[in-house]
Amino acid sequence: MTARVGVVAAAAAAAMVVFAGNLRAGEGLYEFEAVPSDESNSFYRLNTATGEINYCYWIKIEGKDLGQSVCDPAGENAGPQRPGVYGLLRTNYKTEVGIFRVDKLAGKIWQCFPSNNKTVCSPPPP
Repeated sequence: MTARVGVVAAAAAAAMVVFAGNLRAGEGLYEFEAVPSDESNSFYRLNTATGEINYCYWIKIEGKDLGQSVCDPAGENAGPQRPGVYGLLRTNYKTEVGIFRVDKLAGKIWQCFPSNNKTVCSPPPP
């Protein structure tokens, strides 16, 4: 079993090198996913290498026709996790603003959502 985990980890690391191109140490690939709600102008940003996730939204700049995207900082359980291969899984509930962060190597899943100007995630199941 340990050898299989080592092979999977080595394959994931090789995939990161192939797909990442010229990334420097500490940089990661990002995945973005809009929330399911049609009433929201928000999305999630996930660092697929570290698992750090942020809830982001668009705001209009006062007095201008332009706006900008703002991302809340990572709060409880939303910051960097163990190195791995992380992804986002969207729910089909049309009023939901949360999302699931998945660890594709360990098979763990967290429910993440905005709370008090931070992005927070539930603890993963054991």
